[in-house]
Amino acid sequence: METMSDRIAQSVKDSLKSEFGKIGDSVKEAIRSQLNRPGTGETSDKTIYDYLLITGVSGMDEMMPAEFKDLSKSTKESIFSALLKELNPGDGITFSDDEKVPFWVQATPLDEGFRPSKTASQKRWIRLDSITQVIPKALSGGEDKPQTEWIWALAVEANKEKFYVTSKEFKGEAIREPERKLLAAVTKAVSVSNSGAGLGLF
Repeated sequence: METMSDRIAQSVKDSLKSEFGKIGDSVKEAIRSQLNRPGTGETSDKTIYDYLLITGVSGMDEMMPAEFKDLSKSTKESIFSALLKELNPGDGITFSDDEKVPFWVQATPLDEGFRPSKTASQKRWIRLDSITQVIPKALSGGEDKPQTEWIWALAVEANKEKFYVTSKEFKGEAIREPERKLLAAVTKAVSVSNSGAGLGLF
């Protein structure tokens, strides 16, 4: 049974979430105003997302509203992470639409030194049960930066070739959720394939 203290704690949590949401909106609009250029129209959410990936929390204070500047670093990072999800929702991973268990994932070839391709002609389907490695690949970062500031892409190795499985790039720990999702899909496809249940789909 919910107690009075539980209700108070939830009320405080909801209030803080609402307040931080408002601050996040202020941050987004401050960046949009900074990036807007005459004659080019309003800056898109995708452009703001790409800007935040490169800038990170540490590079944002200059243009930010006062209520954001006054927050602790950990709170800024939480708002930053939530804002990235809002600006570019989803993970960009596309599985085949098999009835129960997907056996294929869309991918593009991984060329070392290049970021994930968004070109439609580069896309192909690879079998999930052929994947032998799931690889969170650092696109930027280094020993002089905390991993929360690194930019990542999600790659795999299949049949001794490497592929990106999404063109979306992720900041810091945001890579973990799509990484776990892909690992689960590979595990399930391999299990079903080994049991013989999926043989009719190939």
